[in-house]
Amino acid sequence: MVHEITAAQQSILLDRCLRELLNQELLLSSSAIDIKGIDSKSKEKLLSIRGEVFLSETERDPFELDILTHFQEFDGVHHIKHSLEEIRAGSLPNFVQTQNLGRVFPLNLTEWSIGLEIFESRRTLVLGYAPQATQSLEIKCSVDKLEIEISTESQEKKETLPLQKLNLLEKLDKILSDVINLRISDSWKAA
Repeated sequence: MVHEITAAQQSILLDRCLRELLNQELLLSSSAIDIKGIDSKSKEKLLSIRGEVFLSETERDPFELDILTHFQEFDGVHHIKHSLEEIRAGSLPNFVQTQNLGRVFPLNLTEWSIGLEIFESRRTLVLGYAPQATQSLEIKCSVDKLEIEISTESQEKKETLPLQKLNLLEKLDKILSDVINLRISDSWKAA
């Protein structure tokens, strides 16, 4: 799904996604259970933010922030744990916390993305129960465009909405409804 947005909506969407979808608990944690970033050129990016810091009225300096996930361990037979690594480049000050990047001035956001793969315990023929990635959510946002992609294993009933784990669809629905008057659950049911 692709939707046009304004630069102001882009910042508000990032702020709301950081605070409500990912939340401070995950962003400040050293690991995540049953969630990982989406594979992108051998990196599992959970969060990627690009922008510029205004150094003066005429001078800007680019910055990058990525939160990557790395396999850590299996937590029993039903769960999988990934470690989180934050990587910063450019002139973004270290005292600026990740969860505040949608509302910090003087920053100019150029693009950001959130990628989540959600794991559920499934019975396999060889291993018995094991965590497997069953759903994914990818949000890509630039100055004028928002792209959202939800993938899920085949569902028997179309009425069954994806991303119910951690109430991700409900949270995303509220954020999008409030900021750009879009309900993604309605779009999913209509597809």
